[in-house]
Amino acid sequence: MKRWIAILIVCALSVGCTRQLEVVKESRRIISPADFEGESIPVASPTEDVFIQESVITDVAEIELKQLELAVEESVLMPTRVGTPVVVESLVGQVNGRPIFANEILEPIADQLLILSEEEQRDITAFKNGAKQLINNQMLAVVKSELLLSEAKSGMTLEENQGLFAYLQRVREDMASSAGGSQSAVTRQLLDEEGQTVDEYLDFKQQQVLIEKLLREKVSPHVQVTWRDVKREWEQNKDKLNVPGKVTLGMIRITGEEEIELVTESFARGESFKVVATNAGMQNGGIWDSFDLDDQGMAGIDVADSIKPHLIDLIEGEVVGPIHIGSSTFWFTIIEIVEAQTASIWDPQVQLFLRERLYGIQSMNEEKRFLERILAEGSYDEFNAMVERILYVAVTRYMH
Repeated sequence: MKRWIAILIVCALSVGCTRQLEVVKESRRIISPADFEGESIPVASPTEDVFIQESVITDVAEIELKQLELAVEESVLMPTRVGTPVVVESLVGQVNGRPIFANEILEPIADQLLILSEEEQRDITAFKNGAKQLINNQMLAVVKSELLLSEAKSGMTLEENQGLFAYLQRVREDMASSAGGSQSAVTRQLLDEEGQTVDEYLDFKQQQVLIEKLLREKVSPHVQVTWRDVKREWEQNKDKLNVPGKVTLGMIRITGEEEIELVTESFARGESFKVVATNAGMQNGGIWDSFDLDDQGMAGIDVADSIKPHLIDLIEGEVVGPIHIGSSTFWFTIIEIVEAQTASIWDPQVQLFLRERLYGIQSMNEEKRFLERILAEGSYDEFNAMVERILYVAVTRYMH
């Protein structure tokens, strides 16, 4: 018997070795419901009666139910409609030699894509337009980040690498210390707050430090704010920095004698101007209008001469009236006074504000130029082609 087994093994090996070697090629497979269908395997009926204890059946059913409950999991990456093929994953390109997969781009915007698919329902064209913009922005952020990281790492010295390692180690220790020294507590906290593990969070901090360092070195030296720039900015914005004061007036206007008595009695009872004005039928609680205040104060506001004398000495919250003008009776109040804002170019705080504003604008412009150069020099697949590949995956997941 052993001899026959040995002969069979030798024959099997000789047959298997006669085939030519084949090169494994990259492929992408779309999973569809048909992959899980097939002819059932016939099972022979038992020739003898089989007796199974009822308790065994119950135990197995409970185990299967628990396993089924554990298997139920909602995921925004799964297809939103059942019964259609869906691309599980797809390599869409590379950036500086690192492969970029569709899920890396789609995961951060999955919620937005799901909302978009629900809003557009069956309108695939509208979904494509919205999804393409989301994918384009996310893809651009990934490409920029990868190229910036590559640039930053290529210029680091040994001392800088050691310093970065020490910084990340200190961050790890600080997190553990804040959680009472428990690594598992740190992991739970990060997963709850950031949706990241400790290693993922530290990797994010490393990328953040490297990119900030690179931008400081490459962008900051090109940002120069001169005194001439500050004066020019002042001339262009001094009207916005010098804002005149404003006063908002309230007015009640009554013509009937009975209504005049009701308003007078209401104020005598101590009711607020807003309540009395509303009861008298005035719109917006009796708010009349807002007026600019100049150096003359209330005497300089643009109201009728018959009204102005009653307002000059009025203070905020005070009510003056009844005032009889023509066939109408009026009550006035100051609802709000906003003080004037005055600024001077010789004010150190104003100069600091203008310098910081100009520095921010110049920094953004220089950073934009630097990023454009990095994108032009970087090694990555054709950008629009990668976006289209990811869009195809998104459509199969959300619109079929």
